[in-house]
Amino acid sequence: MRIFFFISIFFTSGLLQAQLEKPIIGKEYSTDRKENFNGFIGENSSTLFSIDYLYITRKKQELIVRKFLKSDLQLVDSKNIYENPPEEFYGEPLEVFYRRDTIYMFSNLFDEKLKITYITLELFNIDCEKISSAVVDTLADDENLFVKEEKDGHGFLLAKANKYSNLT
Repeated sequence: MRIFFFISIFFTSGLLQAQLEKPIIGKEYSTDRKENFNGFIGENSSTLFSIDYLYITRKKQELIVRKFLKSDLQLVDSKNIYENPPEEFYGEPLEVFYRRDTIYMFSNLFDEKLKITYITLELFNIDCEKISSAVVDTLADDENLFVKEEKDGHGFLLAKANKYSNLT
């Protein structure tokens, strides 16, 4: 019984210590632009990365990567990584991931002439410069795409589901 008591005191004090650590407080970052989605996508040893998506029109969109110093949360860099597609296409970013100093962006790219939706994957380095781009699959009109990171962090899972029957 005494051992259980000492173990519970040890874990409780450790938990209390972790909760009482002083958080990093930085200057509040805000923008007056209305984003469609935004959020934290990852970090490395010195930098936090966030993403902000702005849908302006079907042909004009922005996907802005922001980098903040971990030490004081100062904004270091802000860059739009979304390229508007050629005239006969329109696109839509779907998912953005940050892993091992690489940004992975999955997008839909719709060909208005052929009526085909391509699933593209673009890779960017830590400075938000495009490394590569590829079409990884197509998507039928009656399908939705779901993208998840693998649990072991070594890849991505893409699943297509029928919009109407939920068959995957």
